[in-house]
Amino acid sequence: MPEQTTGAAKLCPKCGCELEYADCWNICDEGYFDGYEEDPLWYGPGDMYACDVCEGTGYLPYCPSYEMRGEDD
Repeated sequence: MPEQTTGAAKLCPKCGCELEYADCWNICDEGYFDGYEEDPLWYGPGDMYACDVCEGTGYLPYCPSYEMRGEDD
């Protein structure tokens, strides 16, 4: 998975290690969807809305320490 970093490193609230980032799995375009492509009857050209999964960031943080141990949460 490609890693992305933004500004200062964020830490895992459970173990304190540095979080890594993976692309959003919801197939959004950098965190947004083009409403007009989804439904041209309800959206106009250029109407964008944020992805519900990544909240408009385009990536999801994850803790590599928990992923290696196979723990969920």
